[in-house]
Amino acid sequence: MTVWIALLRAVNVGGTGKLAMADLRALADGLGLGGAQTHLATGNLLFSSDLPRDSLIASLDDGLAGLMGRSPGVILRSGTEMAALADTLPFGDAPGGKVGVLFLPDAARSEDRLAKGQRDEDIALCQDHIVIHYPSGMGTSRLSLPAFARGTLRNRNTVQALAQKAQNSDSWSPGRGGT
Repeated sequence: MTVWIALLRAVNVGGTGKLAMADLRALADGLGLGGAQTHLATGNLLFSSDLPRDSLIASLDDGLAGLMGRSPGVILRSGTEMAALADTLPFGDAPGGKVGVLFLPDAARSEDRLAKGQRDEDIALCQDHIVIHYPSGMGTSRLSLPAFARGTLRNRNTVQALAQKAQNSDSWSPGRGGT
């Protein structure tokens, strides 16, 4: 069984995409995904499944569309991928809350670096994500990247917590709903 982490776009952020995490866990259970657990209230779902990535994304997209009226978009990473990412993130000396990982559904493109409103932010293009260091904080940044339209951002603290939860699969076994 593969441990998966689904990252939903624009859920419970700034008053958009309202979704109760209990409903997200119930949806995952209804789809037959094992040990569904959420982390924070921003659309992070951990589960296990033997289904291929594309099938899981399609099932979650369809289920979320039925639940919310539209799918917010699902980006899927295996627990192994998330652990490797957490171990290799650039800007390692910066506080975790000032480093954002923009997860993408596809490969990062050179045009994704075409920033507007960039102040003191540093941007690192990686395979299927972009890492951004926000020295002055995320909340005051005016940075805009083309990839923001197709990706979803999590800070390094969240990435590390998700990787840890995925590696400790007994901590999110069935019946332990998460936060």
